[in-house]
Amino acid sequence: MIDAISAVADDALLLARTAAAMLTMPDNAYFAAISAQNPLVTVVDPPALIGGTPASRIGLDIAIRTLLGLFTGIALAFLLDYVDDTVRGRQDLEEQLGLVVLGEIPRY
Repeated sequence: MIDAISAVADDALLLARTAAAMLTMPDNAYFAAISAQNPLVTVVDPPALIGGTPASRIGLDIAIRTLLGLFTGIALAFLLDYVDDTVRGRQDLEEQLGLVVLGEIPRY
């Protein structure tokens, strides 16, 4: 299988057709140089263009992927905050233990 990729569809198709024509030529010097068995090459499916993505669809894909990435990042931030069980101050300690804090070391 040969894939030809180009910014212009006609150029890719021309490249694929040329490669198929060169590989199927009788007395191909390329195969004679790499193989002593003289292989026979046939084209099963002729070169054809496979449907690409239209420009309007590319813009929509970028917008959807951007929104999905932002949503995922925000959801991950909320999830990490929800799972975090770090005690950050006196009030957190009193809520978690249900006891009154008698003293604390001040932070400078």
